[in-house]
Amino acid sequence: LAVHPSLPVQTVRQVIALAKSKPGALTFSSAGAGTGTHFSGEQFKTLAGLDILHVPYKGGSTALNGGAITTTGAQTYNDAVTLNADTTLTTTNSTLTFASTVNSFDSTARNLTLSTGAGAVTLSGAIGGTNALGTFTVSNSSGTGFALPAISAQTLNLTTAGPITQSGALTIPGTTTLAAGTANNITLTNAGNNFGTVAITSANNASLADLNALDLGATTISGTTFTLSAGG
Repeated sequence: LAVHPSLPVQTVRQVIALAKSKPGALTFSSAGAGTGTHFSGEQFKTLAGLDILHVPYKGGSTALNGGAITTTGAQTYNDAVTLNADTTLTTTNSTLTFASTVNSFDSTARNLTLSTGAGAVTLSGAIGGTNALGTFTVSNSSGTGFALPAISAQTLNLTTAGPITQSGALTIPGTTTLAAGTANNITLTNAGNNFGTVAITSANNASLADLNALDLGATTISGTTFTLSAGG
């Protein structure tokens, strides 16, 4: 949290007190309407009970400080996102987009949960590439499914109503649980994948590849083809 030097405040508590003493008079800026910094500001505004005006700009990065952000419309994070604490992002049947990377703030792995109803989830940048996530959970009922970038997390939980594919390697030393629906395929065949345990609760056909050994948990498919390639 940064403030203009002309404001007579030194702490967050003083910022809140000043904003409450002047409802509607103060503004907060973000990297753009619908971006992560916008939603972080709205979250702070709501939690503190403030009447402050949003002023969008372009560019920047986003720090999510934990808790839950719920919107009826779409959420778009155009800039790189850092998780300072466990965070849940929810939309009501609207899209959720990460256009850049997502990382824990430091070596302490933070959890991230995404839930969008029928809304699609788009993950464009690497997840946990610098600092891994703890549990990464994504759930929706969208027929577009998930196209996964490179992901590094302790645990991965994916539930959707469409195909699950990947464009980058998945490094998940704990348990990966996958549900794509009985009509949809799961294709995770990047040669750099490194799983601990994988369990598939629903899919049509499934193909998995692992750089090392893979522990296959309870798995159910409705199709006729299950392919597993493991190096250990």
